[in-house]
Amino acid sequence: HAEIFSRSRPEPEIRERIHKILRKTLREEYIDVSVILHSVLDNEPIRKDSDLLPGVKIKTADNEVQALLSYRIINLTVNKSVNLNQVEMRIRSEISELKSQDRFEQSIVLDKLQIERPDFSEKLVEYVNLLVGARADLNGDEPVNAQEKLKQAAEISATFPAGYEMLGVDQLIPEYKPEGTDAITPAQWAIIGTLGVLLLLTLALFFFVSRSTREKEEKEHPLQGT
Repeated sequence: HAEIFSRSRPEPEIRERIHKILRKTLREEYIDVSVILHSVLDNEPIRKDSDLLPGVKIKTADNEVQALLSYRIINLTVNKSVNLNQVEMRIRSEISELKSQDRFEQSIVLDKLQIERPDFSEKLVEYVNLLVGARADLNGDEPVNAQEKLKQAAEISATFPAGYEMLGVDQLIPEYKPEGTDAITPAQWAIIGTLGVLLLLTLALFFFVSRSTREKEEKEHPLQGT
């Protein structure tokens, strides 16, 4: 009932030690290294002679397995081809755990990947312009237009990464300032006109009171000017 199977597992401790060696020796040529232990296993219980009763065979527990063959593959990832024999000699001289059946390989990077990130700059400008326009519409008592612009801005921001649309937007949106009389609404004109009329009435009342007071004083003191 023997079953032969293979198993592969990384060895992070040995990998870290090799990594430090390669980083010093290869410098710019070195990128990374992997250390994988490959094993061919037999799950049939191991039978051996008893140490206590000579001539008696005993067996291990059924859940133990026997390694028929094991070896490591140490794979270097480098920018350009290196002398693998020299590298192997250097590593074996410093790491005694490596066995003679362990193999060294190298993978050479031909073209480095250039990760292209999506550019949202144009959409961000459009997003900010919509917000500025919406605020101008709100200042101009045009809530319908403002709501439409805010809806378009929300659709644009839905395509941004989380928090992207908040990156410096408060600095990008200037304070709204009406440009000329065209930006003043009829309601604002009415308020300005009312304030102007009140100002004129106040000035007229002040002038009338001042004149009446002066004439009254002149009648009460007719000889004051002589």
